[in-house]
Amino acid sequence: MAELDNVEALVEDGRYLTAFELSKTLGPMETWPDARGQVLAHRLANHLGNPTVSRHCIRRARHRWPNDPSVHYYYWLERTNSRRFVRRWLEARDLELPGDRRYPEYGLSARLCSTGVGSAS
Repeated sequence: MAELDNVEALVEDGRYLTAFELSKTLGPMETWPDARGQVLAHRLANHLGNPTVSRHCIRRARHRWPNDPSVHYYYWLERTNSRRFVRRWLEARDLELPGDRRYPEYGLSARLCSTGVGSAS
């Protein structure tokens, strides 16, 4: 489908508003054809600031095409970006693990990945 190819090219170039204007000929994002269309709708809706439509498109795609690699990739990417994941990340950020006081320059990644090396014990 030529329109879908053009929309995809615009999304790849980061021209989301132009892609959205062009995509109006395809109809509502939830009805775009096949797995490729639903993944593209998910990505475009996400970049345009509509997480509800974005989630709906990728979850619908996963339900209909569970073995498609791009659907699988974007579905799990969406899942790890969910609020639950962010909440857990923020909770972990506030943990004080061994070595925090001695090596504060390593920041959050050191606290999350700490193995106890450099601990006071």
